[in-house]
Amino acid sequence: MTRLDGTAAWTSLEAFTPERVIAATPAVRPHIAVLGRVRDDPSPVRSAPPPAARRPPAHALLLTHADAPRPGVRPSPQALLVVRHKPLDPADPAVVQTLCSAATALRPALHNDVYGQFAAMLPPALAGADVVLIHPASAADIAKYTQQARHVVVETPALYAAVTAPAVRALPPSRLQWVWNILDGTAEADRVLYRTDAATPPDEAFVIVPELSGDVADLRTLHCIALVQRRDVACLRDLRRAHLPLLRRLWREGRAAVARACGCAASRLRAYVHYHPSFFHLHVHYGLTDEAVSAVADRAHLLPEIIDNLERYGDDYYASKTLTITVGEAEPLWPAFAAAAAAAAAET
Repeated sequence: MTRLDGTAAWTSLEAFTPERVIAATPAVRPHIAVLGRVRDDPSPVRSAPPPAARRPPAHALLLTHADAPRPGVRPSPQALLVVRHKPLDPADPAVVQTLCSAATALRPALHNDVYGQFAAMLPPALAGADVVLIHPASAADIAKYTQQARHVVVETPALYAAVTAPAVRALPPSRLQWVWNILDGTAEADRVLYRTDAATPPDEAFVIVPELSGDVADLRTLHCIALVQRRDVACLRDLRRAHLPLLRRLWREGRAAVARACGCAASRLRAYVHYHPSFFHLHVHYGLTDEAVSAVADRAHLLPEIIDNLERYGDDYYASKTLTITVGEAEPLWPAFAAAAAAAAAET
């Protein structure tokens, strides 16, 4: 899937030249993340959202523009390409039949007594992949797909006010243009799983779409997000008791809508909010209880618990709470957090 304006058709990756590997980590669903530039870009482009971070990259390659730089010509913006192999479905008889046929070519790699190992070349029907192109890619997009050391940060309300809040306020509105497009129905209308009806109060309205790399028809990769219509809530710390009607609707109505779309029981779905989120506009993740990667303890806050905390402890629960997060060294906020930690250590 590409997020490009216009009708330009992308049929190959010949405009990219690999330079070096920047990440190689295990993944639930293996994929590669490729950084490069687009040569002779045929159409205007708009900013794209960062892919949801449920699955870390298996490999990431840094790629550069295929052409040599020309004097007086500004290089094109960097682009980020994410390629994920589609998983095989062993429950599908057609998949098993195709796999166990002459269409699958084997190259012997090892033979010892009764044990044989082969390199397999799968037929095209089983070798599909999903492609996401982010162009131009921001520093935050690139950082997300770069293998990096991560550090625990204990974000107090004071540290949030000094580091995180100013950074969020400084984000250009264009970083959320893709969200407004979905909410306004001008993009990805065919991917919308659920939209609250016209009778819903505007402050409680939301839209649910699959994650870019998710597949509602395949429970193994199910991952959806609900984007709220209101634009005044950036993240978990902004939530107040006044938002409870919206949060309750996201829990009951949103989870039921995802369950209907994927054909599973609502009790198999968890709903949660990330902090820090991938993008600062309130959104809720829906995923199977089997899923573990995106619901890690230092990032995911379960929606029922958020509702309960606001009901019990009042408006400033999240505004005044110390939240433990992890921050990668390549992420834009890390230098500020590291400097704050160094200053605090010097004072003790």
